[in-house]
Amino acid sequence: MDKLRIENTKGPPLGDATNWILNTEDFQTWKNPKSNTRLLWIHGEAGIGKTMLVCAILDELSKPDAATDNLAFFFCERNNETTRSADAVLRGLLFMLATQPERPSVIKCIRDKYNDAGAAIFKGPNAWWSLKPLLSEALGLVGQTQRGAQSAPVTYIVIDALDECEVGLEHLLQLISESSSNATLPVKWLVTSRGTSIIRRGLRISTAGPGRHLDLNDYSAKVSEAVDQYIHHRALDLAKAKSENDQLFHQIRAGLQRKKAKGTFLHVALVARELAAVELGKRLDALNKLVFDVKSLYRQAEERIRDLSENEDTGIFCQRALSAVAVAYRPLRREELHALAGLDCLESLQAQTIIDLCEPFFVIGSGQASLIHDSAQKYLQHDSLLFTEGLRAEHHHLFSSCLEVMGRLLRCNMGCLSDSRCQCPGRKEGEQPEECPTVAAAKYACDYWIDHLVASGQHSHETRDEGALFGFLQSKFLYWLEYLARVGRMGSVLSLWGKLVEFVKVGLRRELIQ
Repeated sequence: MDKLRIENTKGPPLGDATNWILNTEDFQTWKNPKSNTRLLWIHGEAGIGKTMLVCAILDELSKPDAATDNLAFFFCERNNETTRSADAVLRGLLFMLATQPERPSVIKCIRDKYNDAGAAIFKGPNAWWSLKPLLSEALGLVGQTQRGAQSAPVTYIVIDALDECEVGLEHLLQLISESSSNATLPVKWLVTSRGTSIIRRGLRISTAGPGRHLDLNDYSAKVSEAVDQYIHHRALDLAKAKSENDQLFHQIRAGLQRKKAKGTFLHVALVARELAAVELGKRLDALNKLVFDVKSLYRQAEERIRDLSENEDTGIFCQRALSAVAVAYRPLRREELHALAGLDCLESLQAQTIIDLCEPFFVIGSGQASLIHDSAQKYLQHDSLLFTEGLRAEHHHLFSSCLEVMGRLLRCNMGCLSDSRCQCPGRKEGEQPEECPTVAAAKYACDYWIDHLVASGQHSHETRDEGALFGFLQSKFLYWLEYLARVGRMGSVLSLWGKLVEFVKVGLRRELIQ
């Protein structure tokens, strides 16, 4: 699912623009199941197209005739709490190994461990130490020689953006290094990242070892050709050209070539997004006025949002939407974004206009709002003209939005499990409670309101005795617990409640503490 979402956000691999990586000696050697190269590290600067190369590699390894026995992959993302930790990487790999065809032994292995220790093997402070041996055991099971086979099947593991794994990276690097050094384990690793010294040291790649590294800077000509093909593709879209003889297509392509800046996909993508928001007849003029460095492009997009806002309310809704996406701990579902930004009170056409205005920073694909790049989050959090109060203030604004959403949506029997006459708007017959539109809209608020309050570090009027938080706990607390129970998250109550109590103690809110 992550691969589909990422391709929807960034666009699918474009043939020769990405397939050149498949013909490199390093990749071919790594892919060969008989070779001793068990680790390939592909590294390069930000925006150079590493994730799209990984998508092309996964498409190649997934082909029926690719002779790859087992495949598991994971995309790390810094702006997504659920994909930026070493624990999350192992959980994702285990899931993919367990769902491999004809591998019931892996499912049984995981089920046995779960029956013994419960959900603690997947989450919590000791999760890594439970997941690591479980992954080793699973890899051993999928690597067992099948009856009649001459050799053990090889498992190919691909991890994108290692540098965006912000929690437990050193553990993950050690695991990859140890596994790739074990000649008895039929596992091959391919990882990508920026060329940081931490990852270089952690992977321990040497000329005499089982690992190789592919520096994209050594393939600058190939990368430049790939960017040119990407420019060609985007120019056709922007000119709405039916053929390559279209004059506007040639003018836009020439203009994008001038803006190619450092030869990265990111710069071209940002320019193309800006142009897509401009009327067709004005795109060439807009292109000539655009600058090419990333920060300036974001600034121009922000100024355009401000200028195109038809009225003050539109600007406020845009600011709410951008703040929610930039500060959220994971990508927001469409229903969650609409609820947190207040778009659910607008007509659908008005709400879509707000989303379209914000598109230079994020897009909604597969029902989920995703930032176009981690640089967009950094800009919004630290350099944006819209958020002059600072990051902590934005956390507090999002906490306030979460409180408002829960106060509006939480109620008894949420999801209507015990009532066949469901009154939740838009819910279809037979849907599980977490699929109910009302539950879906409130999910992020219910899961993260305490985290945003703590991250804000602010004791405002809302957290005072008799304030909004006090009122919420008096009127909606039991409904919040009911929601957590219905979606299977009661195990998190104690840790969440502990965070809230410690925060309130600091502010000496006596009635709240009681």
